[in-house]
Amino acid sequence: MDDVEMLETRTEIYTGDEQDLQKHKKTLFGMYQGEAEEVKFEIASDIVDRLFDTFGDEICFEDKGDGKLGCKAEVQISPTFLMWCLSFGDKLKVIVPEKVKERLSSYTE
Repeated sequence: MDDVEMLETRTEIYTGDEQDLQKHKKTLFGMYQGEAEEVKFEIASDIVDRLFDTFGDEICFEDKGDGKLGCKAEVQISPTFLMWCLSFGDKLKVIVPEKVKERLSSYTE
């Protein structure tokens, strides 16, 4: 940074579509982007706080009985997201979409 100089060239300001940055950030895992998907989970009720930490207090849960809850969230499917799912062991199960379930099973084989 010894020879820094000011240029007369102006940069263009982005004029594309506005994005909901807060929503976008909630779908990321470890800042890794991937294909956005709505994922439905079945979780053990004792990890509900971990999902609130990840998805915020806007996530809703449905009682499935036997200490299980159902919920859904929009996420960007990335290796980091898949590892996050697997970190819960049998306390978190992806119900749909099928292609996410298949990718998860390829990590566990």
